Amino acid sequence: MNRFYMLAALLVPGAAGAEPMSYRIDPERSEVVAVTRPSGLGAGLSHHHVIEAKGLEGQIVHDPAAPEKSSIEISAPTVKLVNDDPAAVARHGHKPKLSEDDRKKVAHSIQGSDQLDGAKFPKLSFKSTAARPLPNGKLELVGQLSIRGVSREVKIPVTVTAADGTLRGEGKLDITHTQFGFKPVSMLLGAIANADEVEIRIKLVATPKT
Repeated sequence: MNRFYMLAALLVPGAAGAEPMSYRIDPERSEVVAVTRPSGLGAGLSHHHVIEAKGLEGQIVHDPAAPEKSSIEISAPTVKLVNDDPAAVARHGHKPKLSEDDRKKVAHSIQGSDQLDGAKFPKLSFKSTAARPLPNGKLELVGQLSIRGVSREVKIPVTVTAADGTLRGEGKLDITHTQFGFKPVSMLLGAIANADEVEIRIKLVATPKT
């Protein structure tokens, strides 16, 4: 099957005989990462962090005849976040700088009670409530993003392709720590800190449910 945008043959409005199709997200081939950037007077001494969500679980339902009825649910365990893996940092356009000891310190900070607090809030999740076709072969997903026990409505423009029975989706989303009720990590009275803004980068691969 040739590759098409906006779910290709799976999501062409009015496709004859089309039926809703259910897919399971493949955690080994999917990637959801949060990229932070340095802030403060000492930003030049700090660096970006790349935090990967491991253990992804979820499903996608697509209605070929009515794309607006498509939906997605996805979640990841907070305690399985992996920070600053050198390969991931390089893949996302930055130079790996942290030692293994420093990576462990950052991981401990991420799970702290003033940050994501994985012991109290075990899951990060997104559940769509609407899907809207956009120009240039994209789809806007509207839904609830839940982080640290706080849910906020977000809108994610995505490009979706279908080939050989596999569904792929790619998009980006900008959020802030403040939206979800906590502050970015800072040191030396804020001279070295993470910016409030966080970019979420999403690449999903899903296969038909059996």
